[in-house]
Amino acid sequence: MDANDTYNSSLIPQHAHLQFIDQEQLKLTITPNPVEGTLQLSLKSSVPDEAQVLIYNSLGVLIKEVFITFNNGTSQFEIPVSNIHPGLYFLSIKGKIVNTTGRFIKR
Repeated sequence: MDANDTYNSSLIPQHAHLQFIDQEQLKLTITPNPVEGTLQLSLKSSVPDEAQVLIYNSLGVLIKEVFITFNNGTSQFEIPVSNIHPGLYFLSIKGKIVNTTGRFIKR
């Protein structure tokens, strides 16, 4: 895994009137990776949404939760992680219609 890893996902409909979209319409980029102090998230989405960013350790324990709002297009977010222990972490973005995951290493 390097600093330019990109994770793709598709939208998961939560309501009957929503439809699946192409995977290219949602892209999560996590940099730097590995990270020391602040994680940079870039989320390119074809739909706006409000979501939770959930960070889990390698044992599946929830370590951090952050709420974000993003628009159609590319949105940037910074998440401080200097207070978590070094290791492998999993990141989940769960919104009303957007659901995607990624991983990163904390030095």
